[in-house]
Amino acid sequence: MRESSGRNPMSATPVTWRSRVRYFLLARLDRSSELGLGLTMSVLLFAGGIWAFSGLLEDVLEAESLVRWDIASTNWFHAHQPAWAVQFFHAVTQLGSPVAWVVFILVVTWLVSRHDRLLLWVWIATNVGGVILQLVLKSSVHRTRPAHASTYLHGTTYSFPSGHAMNSTILYVLLAYMLSTIFEWRGARRVVAYGSAGFISLAVGLSRLVLGMHFPSDVVAGLAAGGAWLAACLSVLHVVRWRALARRAPTTSRPAA
Repeated sequence: MRESSGRNPMSATPVTWRSRVRYFLLARLDRSSELGLGLTMSVLLFAGGIWAFSGLLEDVLEAESLVRWDIASTNWFHAHQPAWAVQFFHAVTQLGSPVAWVVFILVVTWLVSRHDRLLLWVWIATNVGGVILQLVLKSSVHRTRPAHASTYLHGTTYSFPSGHAMNSTILYVLLAYMLSTIFEWRGARRVVAYGSAGFISLAVGLSRLVLGMHFPSDVVAGLAAGGAWLAACLSVLHVVRWRALARRAPTTSRPAA
């Protein structure tokens, strides 16, 4: 019996490991596929967010140098607070809460009116899940807030990670994603949408430092955790969409993985 030639019987092109790797990489960069560039970027963002958060968590728990730097930075912000900056950033921090919850409810109402069940559930699950996750992380790490936090804080809550930074990242970046997807924004419009979302998230994080509510590592950890959670949820969304397309497509023209 003759040995297999290593060729695909349906094609004259030999199937090699290089061609398989090349096909896989090209498929991961395909802008038109749900398992393409969008999923690839989500996975990379998730990995980067987890790496950054875990590094900060380890340093917060074990590295005295980071803790000293956090305290020194917080004291510096407290010592260099002109009245206008306090008033301005007190308004900015409202974008993290309660304004974020107003936006959340408005978007829920909008998606219900559009009968867009998939994005509605993604919006609710991602934001509510993010709140639950940050509460679990705060309770697990148990980090005390800066000494100056009592000026604006009523009640006792923990500091790591920053809930405002984390939840703002999730809500505003997800909103930019949904608007870009629904209205098919491309180019400059998409850049403006994501740029605005990132700017708001950073501004809210900075406001927590100026007001003395968090240490710098809390804010960076909140941004990283929020980005990682959002990326995980978007990865699931891409897979769900791909499976839905696969079920609707004829067996001869299934979406490429």
